[in-house]
Amino acid sequence: MHRRACCDLRCTMRTSFNRWRLMVAEEFKVGEVVQLKSGGPEMTVSWYGVPMGAQEPSVVCIWFNGPTKLKDSFPPGTLTKL
Repeated sequence: MHRRACCDLRCTMRTSFNRWRLMVAEEFKVGEVVQLKSGGPEMTVSWYGVPMGAQEPSVVCIWFNGPTKLKDSFPPGTLTKL
């Protein structure tokens, strides 16, 4: 009985994690144009997901300041899609 409970818990955790991963993957798409909610330059999403060892998702964006290409990561809640 204990073994069955452990299996059920692992299956439940795996299913919950996979659902969460799908939800995260659908929030931002590579190539979308976004901007900080507080304003700033238009940026292009280059990666979205949960970095290795992190607990929360992150959005990596690129943008240009004149001829200089810049890149940084942002919490999803700080960005708005344009």
